[in-house]
Amino acid sequence: VVLIPVLRAGLGMVNGISNLIPSARIGHIGIYRDHETLEPNTYYSKFPDNLADAVVMILDPMLATGGSVDIGYIVPGLGDAGDRLFGTK
Repeated sequence: VVLIPVLRAGLGMVNGISNLIPSARIGHIGIYRDHETLEPNTYYSKFPDNLADAVVMILDPMLATGGSVDIGYIVPGLGDAGDRLFGTK
């Protein structure tokens, strides 16, 4: 099992799932949304070597396309989960 949190909000899910699956390996992916095109852009990716043979769990509390829901955002007023998790907003 490989856990891949989407930075940074997905980091809040790693400890809980790692406690349930202690043998899980961890990768990371950083993605941001272009505010004009609403297309995703990857700025960081680091994965364990066994990714092709693994069961992969993408961790993000609000996984969506970004362009498909509420014109670029998920729910008005929900706020950024990463900001709430790390107290930056």
